[in-house]
Amino acid sequence: MDDAALSALLHDRVGQLAGVWGVLALTADGMALACAGIGADDARDLSALGAAQGAVARQLIARSEAGRLTTSLLLGENGCVVLTRSSANTFLVAFAYRECAAGNIGEQLAALSDEVGARLEARVGSHLPAPVSRGTEWTTASENMQATGRPHR
Repeated sequence: MDDAALSALLHDRVGQLAGVWGVLALTADGMALACAGIGADDARDLSALGAAQGAVARQLIARSEAGRLTTSLLLGENGCVVLTRSSANTFLVAFAYRECAAGNIGEQLAALSDEVGARLEARVGSHLPAPVSRGTEWTTASENMQATGRPHR
């Protein structure tokens, strides 16, 4: 899947996620694949999302430098929810929500990662696992199996 196709897919799917007001997707080299805003105050919202993404990207870089392969869901102070994959080929998707209390946030992110994950795996050699739930961190598949007794999807 090329950049344009992935961007179009994210634009379409993000529009279906309840409470989302912006999304920014980046590859490991920092190239923006998608930047979508929803609502009248998109410019202000996307600016805030960009700032939040920058803060989380610094955490992601630190994780990468530490050499630990992880996938994490982080909840920022400003309500930004970020799904990250830290590896040689890093993919970062940042979701910002007007209201953090959306009860089905984990289910929505899991559905999106299920759909997009295979395409990302083919493109950058990494996979976004599902299901995803708030405050959960995944390690490698073997570590996950040891810790939970369940296979890593």
